[in-house]
Amino acid sequence: YSLVDDWSGSNFFGNFDFFTAADPTHGYVNYVDQGTAQSKGYISAGSPIYIGADHTNKASGRGRDSVRLTSKKSYNSGLFIWDVAHMPFGCGNWPALWTVGPNWPNQGEIDVVEGVNTGGNNAMTLHTNAGCTMNGQRSMTGKAGSTNCIGNTGCGVTDPRGTSFGQGFNTDNGGVFAMQWQSSSIRVRFWGRNGI
Repeated sequence: YSLVDDWSGSNFFGNFDFFTAADPTHGYVNYVDQGTAQSKGYISAGSPIYIGADHTNKASGRGRDSVRLTSKKSYNSGLFIWDVAHMPFGCGNWPALWTVGPNWPNQGEIDVVEGVNTGGNNAMTLHTNAGCTMNGQRSMTGKAGSTNCIGNTGCGVTDPRGTSFGQGFNTDNGGVFAMQWQSSSIRVRFWGRNGI
C-alpha cells in the first residue's frame, strides 16, 4: 500500500460535509453545521482533532446537538487507518465510524467502530442486501454474531477486549483501528495504545 490521503491537522474538516438532516436511524439527536459546531466548541482542527457533542445542556427539540461527518471523497477498496484517542461514553451515546455506499442503506454499510450507551466492546458489522453471508469458521480473535449480512442486524464480530470501545478504550488512551477492504474480503483490526 502507498499513502493516498492523510486527513489530519488544520484542514481535517475540509474533507467532510456536515450532515444536518434528521437522523436517518431515528436517534434523539440534532446534527449541526460546521459553523455551529465550531462556535459551540463541538469541533477543533488542532492537534489532536476534536469532534464532540453538547454535554452541558439538557437536550430538547430534535435532540442533543452533535456532529455527523460525511467524507467528500469515496473509495471502493484500500487500507484505512484511524488513530482515535477518546470516544464518547455513557447513556445516550452512539459513537460510530461507518463507511456506506452512495445510496445508503441499499448499497451497504461497514461499521468499523460502533457501540451504544455504556457498552465496552466494539462491534464490527457488515450490512448488505440479500445474498451476502459471512463464513462462521474463520481465523479471528473476535466473537462472530449473525452470519447473514442482510438488514439492520447484519453480520458482525464483537471484539472481546474491554479496551476496544467505551470507558476501557478511554482509560487506555484509545488506539488504532484499521480496515483492509479488498474485493475478496473485509478485515478490521484494533491495536490498543500500548500495542502500537
